[in-house]
Amino acid sequence: PAFINKSSDWHHRKAIINLLQIISFNHRFILSNYEQQQYIHKTIIKLLSDPQIEVRENAKTALSSILRGSDLDYILSLHKRFSKTASTRLPKQKKKKSKSKKPVSGNNNHTTNVEDEEKAKAAKLKYEKLLIKRHSGVLGLSSIIGLHPYDIPDWFPDILVEVAQHNYDPDFIHTSVSSTLKRFWR
Repeated sequence: PAFINKSSDWHHRKAIINLLQIISFNHRFILSNYEQQQYIHKTIIKLLSDPQIEVRENAKTALSSILRGSDLDYILSLHKRFSKTASTRLPKQKKKKSKSKKPVSGNNNHTTNVEDEEKAKAAKLKYEKLLIKRHSGVLGLSSIIGLHPYDIPDWFPDILVEVAQHNYDPDFIHTSVSSTLKRFWR
């Protein structure tokens, strides 16, 4: 997946997903080499944690498509992997303090404010990375749900429950869970 890291434009990464999906589907029997298939799977799984949400959503759809026909053991191993990633703990976000209108005297307060801002930025960046990691796990589980639109295997309800438990997660995770469950119940 090195070529993906070199692309700074998320449109390119999204296009690569579509290309890999077509290659995987149309050349499934030509790509009989296990390593070649795994390379495509690993690349798409890596893109589930892309910083751009459109890339992640596209990777979820593509993964669901290319996993069709995979053996149960492989799907269950992915389930464990995605479950672990989806259970990533998110730190509690601190509420922003209102700025006081007191005049600042001395230079120590200025450096303290700069340090506090840097700490807040670092904490926000860490939170966003953990949020994306958790979202990638939920998207991976959602892609497994997309494998069985017309039947419910024995191991399937556990995944549905696990995805539903993320319905109250913040931001885009909630949206992904809602759309997955709506699509499943159709």
